[in-house]
Amino acid sequence: MAALKPGTQIDVLAADEAGPEACLVSAVDDGALTCLKEDPANDTRLVFPRSAVREVRMWEVAPERHVGRWILAGVVLGWALR
Repeated sequence: MAALKPGTQIDVLAADEAGPEACLVSAVDDGALTCLKEDPANDTRLVFPRSAVREVRMWEVAPERHVGRWILAGVVLGWALR
């Protein structure tokens, strides 16, 4: 968990929870993972003791490849119809 940087978007599955909590990493140390709940309406801080964390998933923003494909298709179509 120490490799998580503040501001990283994660899902945390705790041992006593039915489902994951989506949050932004605030701090990580040897004893706990602290993050801010992803809810613009409130500033809820979640603290997970290290022993209670079953799983942490990081979210990565993937490039939108389909946008480039549509641009390429338009260029090719425009070139073919000239």
